[in-house]
Amino acid sequence: LGRGMAPRAEAYTWNFNINSNGLSMQEEMDISQYKYGITLTQNSYGRYIAQICSLYKELINQQSDYELDILTNEIPTLTHVFSAGNDQGACFTATEEAWGVINYGLSSRRAKNIINVGAVDEQGRMTSFSSWGPQDDGRVFPTICAKGQAVYSVQALGGYTRENGTSMACPTVTGHLALLQERYKQIHNGEEIRNDLLRAIVANTADDAGRQHVDFQFGYGIMNAEHAVVAIEKKWWYTDKISNGETAKPVKINVPVGTKSLRVMMAWNDPPAQKLYKYGESIMLNDLDLEVKVGNKTFLPWVLNTEKGKVEEVATRKPDRLNNMEQVTLDLSELNGVTEVEILVKGQRVVNGLQPYAVTYYLEEDKNPRIVWPNAGDVLEPGTLYRAILEGIT
Repeated sequence: LGRGMAPRAEAYTWNFNINSNGLSMQEEMDISQYKYGITLTQNSYGRYIAQICSLYKELINQQSDYELDILTNEIPTLTHVFSAGNDQGACFTATEEAWGVINYGLSSRRAKNIINVGAVDEQGRMTSFSSWGPQDDGRVFPTICAKGQAVYSVQALGGYTRENGTSMACPTVTGHLALLQERYKQIHNGEEIRNDLLRAIVANTADDAGRQHVDFQFGYGIMNAEHAVVAIEKKWWYTDKISNGETAKPVKINVPVGTKSLRVMMAWNDPPAQKLYKYGESIMLNDLDLEVKVGNKTFLPWVLNTEKGKVEEVATRKPDRLNNMEQVTLDLSELNGVTEVEILVKGQRVVNGLQPYAVTYYLEEDKNPRIVWPNAGDVLEPGTLYRAILEGIT
């Protein structure tokens, strides 16, 4: 029997896409959290953009996106995971007109505080169907990727088969997040991990894929749950709040000898925006800035170019005015032998009161060669080609 990612997790399902109970999907999520204490929602559904190309520029912030943003702010320990969609190759004319190249800008979901999951194959290569970003206002999409091709999965009437789609990648991520939530809870006396912190950790520890740094195909990379749990266990993170115009007290972190690279990420749950936004108009209310200081040099986040015809360019360092997730990475030469760095967060714009945020970091250290997978005792299917995962080998 297939075991899945989190075989002891409890799942509650609702009447998908029918709403015969008169409730919105977000209302059902709210009820499930209140009645059953759920900490994750797994969502593999959405608009099929290929069928509505003529309405491409009407794919703006919808009521369901607004309600999701309300939910993440009212219940900050509830994390929402969505499939990115399977529309790669759709609406050639509309996407080329909007972005200068085909296949980009194929997200139909605009919620600000969720995890959008794209699909890669067994080798970590981009699939032919996974939808690419950016969002209409230029925000990063997808957040991360996971295996979504030839995934061993259950069938509706029983038994197993292999399926393709971001709807396969999405539950893979959700299951791993359940394990990360469980580990956090074990370490912190039953406390639930916040959505902004969990999003930041899973994105910051993803294995970079596609173009260097973040891009509009793979997002921040391919999920690496083992690295994520290391960040949780070593407490490579902190949370705080900030007001408009404030600069938070710098946080110093030690850089051990042998560190090859450093990744730092900040995330926050942006407040819900009820206004009806035009296509391409930013829906972000707050804007925080992340900087990392190494000696006398300051490093800014990686930001993608959203200008028409430039969405395939490699990210550059600059202030990020579009996203509520920002990442700074430093390689060996940029660390330059220092033993500590400073993390700075600034409240560039906070429209009301204090904005909570989370910061996480990951120190890539020299490691001895090892086999990450398969593990001792794993039972593999005869005649099936598997991808062994190795670490510490160049």
